[in-house]
Amino acid sequence: MVGISEKIGIGIYTPIEAARYVGVSVPSLRRWFYGAGRGARVVASDFDQDKQILSFANLIEALAIKHLRKGLIDGKRIPLQSIRKAVEYAEAAYNLENILARRHTVYAFDGKLWISHDGEFHGISPGQQEQILNNKLAQPFMHAIEFNENDEAALWRPLKRGGLSVVLDPRRRFGKPIIEPHGYTAETLVQAIKSEGSVEAASDAYEISPAAFRFARKYISGLDQEAA
Repeated sequence: MVGISEKIGIGIYTPIEAARYVGVSVPSLRRWFYGAGRGARVVASDFDQDKQILSFANLIEALAIKHLRKGLIDGKRIPLQSIRKAVEYAEAAYNLENILARRHTVYAFDGKLWISHDGEFHGISPGQQEQILNNKLAQPFMHAIEFNENDEAALWRPLKRGGLSVVLDPRRRFGKPIIEPHGYTAETLVQAIKSEGSVEAASDAYEISPAAFRFARKYISGLDQEAA
């Protein structure tokens, strides 16, 4: 686990922030990382459990879980228990942490989930592997993730339009959403519209295009709609 003093460069989010960025309810996200009642957590926070803080890798794990929950095993919604078991098995097999925040592929076969990091499944016969590989689950969010040389999620671009994009990069502003290429957080630009009175006035004050402010507002509005 990571101490608060070591947070630089890995992102830092409260459960409320993480849930908002990923587009899930706060109770669901807390359940995934901290458990609830008799239900065990699905994955562990990179910070001490009592801190109630999540890392960028945790954010990407939450994004992966959200999409896996939309998938089906034997015609039924994928249960959290199946995700937890698949994560535990894959992390032990590959000796890696945060497997869902790395380049990976997920398959559903024989009532179970299987997570592959390198295209193979450790401890499984070639015949079983061939059957598993025919049952790949879609993970469209992966196209918005950029990975480093170790296949770890390095940044997330949840929205792009024209020459503008929203970037969550754990090395910049603790991983808060930034509007590129301008470098301001989305929240800063939206607040500027309010404080300056209009998009045009904010554009004059910050000396960047009105399109950047409208783009930031569109992104923040989308977050608020998902949270509603």
